[in-house]
Amino acid sequence: NGKALGLLTLARYRPSAPSFNEYDRDLAQNLADHASLAIANARLYAAERSARLAAEEASRSLRVSEARFRHLSAVGVIGVVVGRLDATIVDVNPYIEKMLGYARAELVGGEVRWQALTPPEWEQVDALARDQLAITGTAKLREKELIRRDGRRVAVLIGSAMLDNSRDILSFVLDLSERKHAEAMVARLEAERAIDSR
Repeated sequence: NGKALGLLTLARYRPSAPSFNEYDRDLAQNLADHASLAIANARLYAAERSARLAAEEASRSLRVSEARFRHLSAVGVIGVVVGRLDATIVDVNPYIEKMLGYARAELVGGEVRWQALTPPEWEQVDALARDQLAITGTAKLREKELIRRDGRRVAVLIGSAMLDNSRDILSFVLDLSERKHAEAMVARLEAERAIDSR
């Protein structure tokens, strides 16, 4: 490609030897061509091997990451939702199905969209999260409520982030119902104690 890769030198050791001729120049040219081809091939092979190793490492990392995600999704201690900025639900784990009372096919198939799960007074929280995701790729942890199939509401804590090189958003959803119930009971007991102490 017009680049110098090295220097090929021919020398005579005997002063009485004849001068270089056309044959010698052709030999030198052939040696230089073969050497440069060998060097270029070695560089290509090294680059291809390096790229293959990097791809294998990336593939291995992806498999490990996917295995962790599958394990987290299957464990059933936290809800996992994969969605998009347009409020399309791409995937959910069984925890979300159980928490909301919808079958996965209803949520993933587009029958039930994220807006339908969000009470009107919480829409601004979702809008802010979408803006944060679009700008920074992550949304701050946010408390809100979701509407179950039976119409009851469930208090949740949600954290979301855009997946690398994708339009997908990964959200983790924690059911706060028990905590909210405990807080309500404590508040009621304190109110009763306040009344009794009067």
